Amino acid sequence: RAAKDIELAQGRGMVRALRDPAVLKKVPESAKDDFNDLTITLEDMLEGIEAARQKPAPTNPAADLFTAARDRSEEKVARTPAETTRVCIEGWYGSHLKTLFPDWKDREQDLTGLIGFAAKFEELGDLVAQVVLLNGESSDKKPEPDQDMLRLTTIHQSKGLEFPIVFLLGVADGLLPLTRAIEDGDVEEERRLFYVACTRAENMLYLFAPRFAVSGEGYRPLDPCRFLEEMSPDCYELADYAHRRL
Repeated sequence: RAAKDIELAQGRGMVRALRDPAVLKKVPESAKDDFNDLTITLEDMLEGIEAARQKPAPTNPAADLFTAARDRSEEKVARTPAETTRVCIEGWYGSHLKTLFPDWKDREQDLTGLIGFAAKFEELGDLVAQVVLLNGESSDKKPEPDQDMLRLTTIHQSKGLEFPIVFLLGVADGLLPLTRAIEDGDVEEERRLFYVACTRAENMLYLFAPRFAVSGEGYRPLDPCRFLEEMSPDCYELADYAHRRL
């Protein structure tokens, strides 16, 4: 009980930090709505957990079972940032997206990449702090006309844009197309996204196909993206990781 009270206190402290005017100033205008939605969602989640804990103790076996399941669920959510992120995306926040955005499928696919990013952190507060820091670093920084720059973006966010050189990462089955699309036997939307990504390049396009993916279960071997087989060999040059021509 004491440990869970500490978790709640930490959660409330994190929400207060997100509401801090100094933090809000670092959030770019284009991301303020999403940032505010995230904060509200965290507040709702904390209120729900707190309300559930204040319910009277159960007096029958069925209620005991429900309480035990609820407690295990809370412990699982609080275990790691990656677990928390996955549960949120697959559960209540995934449902929340469907009610808010017509393009919720695109947004949900973008969010799945957040699970891997969250796996790099041991504490949820560290993850949120890093996200805020990254947003702050990207705001209010416009390059000079002749200044070189690197822009990080998702495929969905790059629609309608073009760049002289494009580096497309994660060109491997399970990443592009997503494992879920492969298992469902419907990769047409993923094929369309691959086309969108490739056609963002004006002059040069680099496709990176990782051989392994790292997750909580360790290293997992990956096969190159199946869409590469649909490209004519005359369209590209193949190189290994040591930049030796094959």
